[in-house]
Amino acid sequence: MSGDEKTAELKRIYKCDVCGNIVEVLHSGVGQLVCCGQPMRLVAEVEGGSAAENHVPIVDYGEKITVKVGSVPHPMEEKHYIEWIAVETDDATYRKY
Repeated sequence: MSGDEKTAELKRIYKCDVCGNIVEVLHSGVGQLVCCGQPMRLVAEVEGGSAAENHVPIVDYGEKITVKVGSVPHPMEEKHYIEWIAVETDDATYRKY
């Protein structure tokens, strides 16, 4: 693989910054994911900074799994909202849209 080639890694999530399409890699492979003629952006977990603290998931394991985002209610505004949450276990991935 040359230095210009990318690898689409299993379970990674990518987003198109042009149209907003979101995809998850179900099978790893060589090549860059492209949408609307541009490389798709890897969606990463929020890391570091005070804004990240407001987005850290708080998970409660009881008879069911409950996930809250941040210690205070998250504002759900048109330009800033949580579209979905994924919970990964040893053998499954669960999503809530």
